[in-house]
Amino acid sequence: MIKAMKITFGILLTLGVLTYALLKFLSEPIPTGYPSPEADQIAIYMMESLNMADWVGTDSISWTIQGSRSYDWNIMDHQVLLKWDGHEVLFDHNKGTGQVIDGDNYAQDEVDQLVAEAQEHFDSDSFWLCGPFKVLEYGTERSLVQLKDGRVGLKVTYESGSYQGDTYVWLLDENYRPKSVKLWVSSIPIGGIEFTWDDYQQIESGAWLAQNHWSYGKFNVRVTGIQ
Repeated sequence: MIKAMKITFGILLTLGVLTYALLKFLSEPIPTGYPSPEADQIAIYMMESLNMADWVGTDSISWTIQGSRSYDWNIMDHQVLLKWDGHEVLFDHNKGTGQVIDGDNYAQDEVDQLVAEAQEHFDSDSFWLCGPFKVLEYGTERSLVQLKDGRVGLKVTYESGSYQGDTYVWLLDENYRPKSVKLWVSSIPIGGIEFTWDDYQQIESGAWLAQNHWSYGKFNVRVTGIQ
């Protein structure tokens, strides 16, 4: 019995070391950059390429991510209806308050837990919908950086808010429209992992939103049902 436990522990320890080594190998350090007016201007060009003014004028939007979580977001009132795993939660994403409306009876602590989970999903999932529109938000710092492969990107670091501590480097095309983004975020253990930003759809208000976000050509964070 003890011998079997030692073997199991040894296997788990080896797997842990190999996993750590792999993550260290795949991860990249955050590129160094310094805030500048040039970076701010690139961010403005980026917003213009996506029709930021039209996004600001968007009253509400619906979308589904990964075919599993569906959102109805009243942008003006900060109200979000999220449906996932048989749950329906209506909440205020600014205040973090809400209610479960799927018809089941829940204790208050269960309601609080589901509302918190819905808020967490929204903070993450809304990035894949409208992340580029957040580069000029209060609490962000922008700089131009050169990656190790020679590409130049717009680095955005969040010093406050739901993305506090996260860093993104946006790679833009000749029209300043995002074509991919590299992430250094707490929720993903590989620093500098890159996702595409493509298959754009122009919504009714006029803003442009990307629907596909591929990484390593294998994994896609797919946004569907945008309307």
